Amino acid sequence: MSPAGPRGAFRVVDGDAARAAGTADIAEMVRQGIRKAQDKLIDLSLRNGMLNFKHSETSARHVRIIDEPIAFLVDALSSGRSLDILPLPPVEEVPRDEDTDKFRTQLKAAKEIDPEWLAAFLPKSGLDPELLALAPLDPLPDRDFVRYRRYRRTKLSRSVPAMVSSAHGKQSLTIDVMSLDGGLISGDVQLAVGTSASLKIPNGLRSINAQAVVRFVRSHQAGFEWVGMDLEDRAKLRKLLVSLSDRVA
Repeated sequence: MSPAGPRGAFRVVDGDAARAAGTADIAEMVRQGIRKAQDKLIDLSLRNGMLNFKHSETSARHVRIIDEPIAFLVDALSSGRSLDILPLPPVEEVPRDEDTDKFRTQLKAAKEIDPEWLAAFLPKSGLDPELLALAPLDPLPDRDFVRYRRYRRTKLSRSVPAMVSSAHGKQSLTIDVMSLDGGLISGDVQLAVGTSASLKIPNGLRSINAQAVVRFVRSHQAGFEWVGMDLEDRAKLRKLLVSLSDRVA
């Protein structure tokens, strides 16, 4: 009973219901307190490192995972499953769009136009100066014709084997002088001027493959010109020339 109405008057109430109501009120009060505490704990500003997280390439405190749906990762981690994390392949030292003759030609032109800008650009570009040195040569003066591209010939420090395939069959020959526009093959040459041939040059695990045309023939030697080569093979040829460069022929 609890006092109600005039002095000395009482009314009867259900004790269990009162206790249940009081318990519900307390529970609601606790829930509101927890919500307020959660709001205070969550910092929605940029000071919160979980919201404004910055990846570090050298930190050992986190692993950066890409190309995986967030839902998959959360499900795997919450279920206790093990994950195999594979590293990304190494980044190319020189981007493919910069490892082309067109880029090097334009870079050479920029060097002649603005040498100060190029001097500041090259050290941080990651480009190999020796590879850039194999850029096309300037046209020869006092000529009544202009060759599309002309490259400096390189005397190789050692002979490079080459498998030459043509309509006359296959021949195992060697290359002693070479450039980005052709070279000089030696051996038991059985090729005529104008012959179209395929050349396969061993280069580690992957060979250099290209199409060539014979331009001149002399005793045990033949000069050829490259007429077909994809960008990947041309990049490998450029690196081979740098690695075997002895002197300019």
